[in-house]
Amino acid sequence: MREIKFRAWDKKDRRLFQVEYLGLNDVHAFDDIGRESTDFELMQYTGLRDKNGTEIYEGDVLEHPTMGISRTMRGSASPLRIIVAWAEYTHSDDFDMDYIFGWTFESCNPCDMNIIGNIYETPKLSA
Repeated sequence: MREIKFRAWDKKDRRLFQVEYLGLNDVHAFDDIGRESTDFELMQYTGLRDKNGTEIYEGDVLEHPTMGISRTMRGSASPLRIIVAWAEYTHSDDFDMDYIFGWTFESCNPCDMNIIGNIYETPKLSA
């Protein structure tokens, strides 16, 4: 069974913290020393770790240095970068169905990738 846990980006204080308690009725999150946040973005743990053993959360930016898919002006391969997000897609047309539900990196092995930042603390990585 996958461990369910969250971290959060506090929009006001501009800090990332592990969520120790999450009140769903009143939408409050508390960090490990009891500081409360009411204006935050939640990021769920994927249940996976990168090649350094770091937990991968939504909003993380993963990089695979040898799996380049684009070229720079000098002709060298740029590393593959993926923003971790939950993807939901449905299509029906009366039972000619496509369903895609899952993490954006499921076609790659995250154990071969490094977390190089996240969309909140290092937004330039997601540009």
